[in-house]
Amino acid sequence: MKDISRQIARKSVEAIVEKQGLDPVVLEVRELTDIADYFIIASGRTNRQVEAIQEAILENLKEAGFRPLGVEGKRGGEWILMDYGAAIIHIFTPETRNYYRLESLWISAPLYDAENFLKDS
Repeated sequence: MKDISRQIARKSVEAIVEKQGLDPVVLEVRELTDIADYFIIASGRTNRQVEAIQEAILENLKEAGFRPLGVEGKRGGEWILMDYGAAIIHIFTPETRNYYRLESLWISAPLYDAENFLKDS
């Protein structure tokens, strides 16, 4: 499962970077929860960019043979959650990300910025 979850996380981060998402981070939560191995968190400048990032992730992962278990929040574009089982992707507008502060909820999880995560993958 580790290889699959890492591949999903890597493909997600690549799509976020390609679409110029803001402050993408990867939290390795496998030791803290059974929900997933990774949480990927990023922001888009606008609702439209949040939706574009989500579409790019869907396409990138589809090409790699992965389908989401579920996608929530597409309509509003303020927070889109994409559940791939092994990895859960959160894409926010900056205001919504600041309000929920998911990174602070998982403070004990190892955190990687996009550049370091992609370099180590």
